[in-house]
Amino acid sequence: MNKKMNNIGRQELMVLRERLNEAIAPIAEEFGLTIKATNGTYGNSHGHFKVEIATTDTDGNEVTKESADYLSMCQWDSDWKPEWLFQNFTTGGKEYKVVGWSARSSKYPLLARDVISGNRHKFTDRVRATIATAMLKGESQ
Repeated sequence: MNKKMNNIGRQELMVLRERLNEAIAPIAEEFGLTIKATNGTYGNSHGHFKVEIATTDTDGNEVTKESADYLSMCQWDSDWKPEWLFQNFTTGGKEYKVVGWSARSSKYPLLARDVISGNRHKFTDRVRATIATAMLKGESQ
């Protein structure tokens, strides 16, 4: 492909990010990491991406700052259990996987990923009761 870009906008950045993620996937696999270009900014003639790099645990889950923050938070709040990290729960008719904790967000600190779409969602800490019930019933996977 010999396509020259004279302008960098949102659409061009989306295409470049997709291609960049495809190109770095073999490198990430070689080192047992998760590497991905995420959001970025752009001007007419320039742009940049944020690149996130994370290790993976033995089950293949991405160990991010947010997942480490979840485990850290569990040490001082006994209502939350470390074993709930990367477990599934159902709320609002959708299934989610607990992926971390946002220490900076007091309103929506719990981070979970939609199991079907892969989209990340934020929840209030009131969803803890739903997760606890799912864990007691053995619905987690």
